[in-house]
Amino acid sequence: MLKTTLFLLIFTLNSHSAIFRMPPENPIPESFDQFIFDNSLKTIIFLNLKKLKEIDKMECSNADCKYFLVSPNILEIYKNGEKISYILKLKN
Repeated sequence: MLKTTLFLLIFTLNSHSAIFRMPPENPIPESFDQFIFDNSLKTIIFLNLKKLKEIDKMECSNADCKYFLVSPNILEIYKNGEKISYILKLKN
C-alpha cells in the first residue's frame, strides 16, 4: 500500500512539473547578454560561447541585434529587420 501510494505521488508530481519547464508560447528575441544569461546552461551554447562572441563582434559591432535560439542548434540573429541564421555545432 505504501509503495503504491509513493509511486502514484511521484508519478503525478513528475507529470505536473512539465508545466514549469515548457517554453513560452510567443518567445521574443533577446539582446546578446540576456540571451547568454538565459541559455547558459544549454550544452550547445556552452560549447559555442567563443563562436557566439565572435559572431556578436563581427555582426553586431555597430548595430542593435536580437538573438533567438530556434531549435537546439539553429541561432537566428535579427539585425535591422533582417534575419541571419547560424547553425551551431556540438563539437568544435
